[in-house]
Amino acid sequence: MNKSIFSINSLSKYNELFQIVGVIGLIASLIFVGLELRQSQEIALIDQQQERVHLVVGIQQRWAENGIDFIDWLENGVNKENREFVVSLKNSFWNIYDLDYQLYRKGYRDETQFLIKLNNGMIRNLNGRNREECIIAKRIWERRKAGIHPDLRKLVENLPNTCESLMSEEN
Repeated sequence: MNKSIFSINSLSKYNELFQIVGVIGLIASLIFVGLELRQSQEIALIDQQQERVHLVVGIQQRWAENGIDFIDWLENGVNKENREFVVSLKNSFWNIYDLDYQLYRKGYRDETQFLIKLNNGMIRNLNGRNREECIIAKRIWERRKAGIHPDLRKLVENLPNTCESLMSEEN
């Protein structure tokens, strides 16, 4: 009698071995899919960061093309020459800050990164270096805050307001 290694009886002896190999293969494929998803997420975050850099560079280029001194605005606030750009910049930054907060809440940004933006960028965006910039910042915030995540809105409204002292000094 010619017995084949692939007979029903011999295959049933290896049934448990085949099941173990199948489970190992399934686990390996799930690990691979998980790693691919993580890599895709990291690539998406990097692409998003690249878009942000592109936005900020574009804003700075528009300032330079129009002969407007960005550093002067940072140090002295809004003036007749840079007013239009400051309005655009402050509006754009609220979009970025809201997105950053959403990413932070979902765990895609760490707390340190978020707190740096909150304690530096958002405070400056909410305030100004002179009375006119304070008025602009307040008007923009009043219009924009309804579209900002409610938790971020509470955080922003508790930030220091340097405009109050500027407004009282100039009155």
